Amino acid sequence: MSQEEQKQIKNLSDKIDEQIRFVEITSQRMDRIDNKLEQLTDAVIAIARAEEKITNLMKDINSIQYSVSEHESRIDNMENEISYLKSSVSTCSKFLWTIASAVVATITAALAITIGVK
Repeated sequence: MSQEEQKQIKNLSDKIDEQIRFVEITSQRMDRIDNKLEQLTDAVIAIARAEEKITNLMKDINSIQYSVSEHESRIDNMENEISYLKSSVSTCSKFLWTIASAVVATITAALAITIGVK
């Protein structure tokens, strides 16, 4: 082998080594990119799950708000009924006391007449 052939072989060997280093570096970069993509995929999945949980929480909040609104309406109706019943009971109480007073007055008058009190 001549010296020129040896130089060509050495040159080719250096080029092959350079290509191997390039492939290794590229492979490492691709591995890092792959890892980053996996991390991004995991993040996107986590965000989707969080969004689903938020959606479910919003539905629950809407349901609770509706239920509270219904209970408020029922409480308002009951307060109105109680107010009406309270007024009715007060009126009945006054009427009964008036009748009781009249009965006592009548009995007292009857006894006074019977006894002869002037």
